[in-house]
Amino acid sequence: MTQSLFPATSLSYAEARERLIQLLSECASKLSDADWRAGYERIDALEEDDVLDLVTDAALFSFRGKRRAIDRILPKLKAGDELSARLMEGLAGALFSVFEIARIDNDQIILRDVLDNGRERVMTDLSLARSGRPGLVFAARLIDVGPWYMGLGIVLPLDKSEALAIAMFLETGARDDLHELVYHCTVHDISLVHAIVMPMVDAFCEELDEDDKPVCELMEELGSRSGLLSRIER
Repeated sequence: MTQSLFPATSLSYAEARERLIQLLSECASKLSDADWRAGYERIDALEEDDVLDLVTDAALFSFRGKRRAIDRILPKLKAGDELSARLMEGLAGALFSVFEIARIDNDQIILRDVLDNGRERVMTDLSLARSGRPGLVFAARLIDVGPWYMGLGIVLPLDKSEALAIAMFLETGARDDLHELVYHCTVHDISLVHAIVMPMVDAFCEELDEDDKPVCELMEELGSRSGLLSRIER
């Protein structure tokens, strides 16, 4: 966590939340038609799907070439005070990941970042503190506001199998686009396990079909179930 620009005791969650909502609304208002089209296309959504929050996040934070819309928009905004400046900095480095609630201490939630070796992050979210529980796994985008992290309003619960599939099989280079995969699966009610693992299984099957060895020889080569999994992972 970065060093805060102001003492933790001076930071009001309610004020920070209200200002963050204002900033996100201002950023969304500056999205171009091309940005909105890209947002819908990246998660394969339609306007009638009623997932504007997911589309907005994808439009702001998905890469188009080497840049994101958020990188173009934030420098055009004016930070009237230290809180706005800190929130804008947080938005520029907003982190999308998979988190597990370790414990809840009043209004603060201690998270483990599943994709960062279980690194603990302290999040303040009054709603999640009331409705969440230790062991809950979810995908979300968080911003660092100094004393703690805040969410951007999207919290998508995941099964443990989905979290493990992302952690174990998703390539590190694909994690910049992880939100697109999660949102796509949410919109179309697709299991993340299937979305991540099935392309690997298909590639493995294609490799087997192109192998010149007889089936019996392939069976001996594969051997046990662990041997099969090792081939799939490659």
